[in-house]
Amino acid sequence: MLNSFSEDQKIQVASNLRGVLARQRLTQEGLQGLTEEKNPPGLSIATIQRAVRGEFSEKTIRILEATLEENLLDQVMLKQAVSDSRWGGYAYAAVERYIGDYLCCRRSFGNRDTVYIYHLSIDWDQENACLKYSDRNSFGGDYSQTGYVCIPPASTFLHLLTLEQGSCRLITVTHMLANMMMRGAVLTMYNPKGVVFTPACAPILIKKITEEDAASSLVGEYNKGDEQVADLVRELDEIQENELISVIRTTTG
Repeated sequence: MLNSFSEDQKIQVASNLRGVLARQRLTQEGLQGLTEEKNPPGLSIATIQRAVRGEFSEKTIRILEATLEENLLDQVMLKQAVSDSRWGGYAYAAVERYIGDYLCCRRSFGNRDTVYIYHLSIDWDQENACLKYSDRNSFGGDYSQTGYVCIPPASTFLHLLTLEQGSCRLITVTHMLANMMMRGAVLTMYNPKGVVFTPACAPILIKKITEEDAASSLVGEYNKGDEQVADLVRELDEIQENELISVIRTTTG
């Protein structure tokens, strides 16, 4: 119930309500009449006046939301959400900047001269109270995956984890920097032929984009020498060159 909310949270809800009244050009008296019309018996003018001041019950706010056809409460509640400890115990407010669309770039496991570029999106999963991601990788078949974002406390990396019917794929990348990029590695299963599967790891670049971003149209399979993807390939090369990931190789005598 809203009575357990902090004063700041109540102030935010009241501010949302006042903003909606201004946008819809409604007076408090007009709102009172509207609640009677849409949600009889409606709310009293005194109840509405208290709501505008930040004094209300959750029931009152839900009636106002239904009347105004606006979300007054859920966004405030969302901003107070905290993920379960298995995802890292992170607060929505601390990770909201990760919500959006991304471009993923990685090398082909079968051909070093080929890079794959595809879209990925991150959103807040209200049911599980954590960040959830989905990608649209359709090279050679539908390899699209969804999973959850794990962000360990005090770590400079985060993990995009897919678990499905015992299978696991893990993408570990740096936190997003000012250039909107996250860099790291993907560990998954590679299917070179037939029913043969082998574990495979490759550098991966994940860049946040907007619809206006020219790179947003760069989706598909490219040769690493293609000028269209030169900047992405350079960033991809630097992941290993700058030792952002460690590749352990055995030596032979």
